[in-house]
Amino acid sequence: MILEKGEWEYFLGVGLPEKENEIISHLKSELEGKEELSSPPHITLKKPFFVRNESYLLQKLTKWSSEQNPFKVSFKQVATFRHSRQGTVILLPNKGEDFKRLERGLSEEIPILPVDSNYTPHLTMANRLPLEEVDLVKQKVREWKLELDLKVESVTLYKRFPPEVWREYRTFRFGGEQIG
Repeated sequence: MILEKGEWEYFLGVGLPEKENEIISHLKSELEGKEELSSPPHITLKKPFFVRNESYLLQKLTKWSSEQNPFKVSFKQVATFRHSRQGTVILLPNKGEDFKRLERGLSEEIPILPVDSNYTPHLTMANRLPLEEVDLVKQKVREWKLELDLKVESVTLYKRFPPEVWREYRTFRFGGEQIG
């Protein structure tokens, strides 16, 4: 993929607190058989997109996040996405509607963001698995009996840096301030 001068690739998500981030990172590495993850654990709100005018995006995200309220959510249910050749094992939130509200609000406030009519909030546990391994990995995750309780109080803008690694770029706290 060739980017034009001044164009960067981003996505928006909800990051995990440090302790939970370390635990999920370790488990994902074990499940995927990789030491380095392509992105920190997160709940995606907006799939990857390109932006030339970063200052416009940051300004709009600051305004939007100042109008949001924190909420609590739990992740316990294990599920999968299956594609033609690969699958993904995920954790689903007990209150998916809160994430859907955030995703819709971002689309309304920032028209340059992609719209996903099939948006399903989730936390990825293992990605790009061969189809024959999906059920085995799903069972393994179920056996761990993970219960993740989060207080969602910010949204993070992730930026892609060479070579194909996503990093936390800016975090926007609900109620106002930009961090990072």
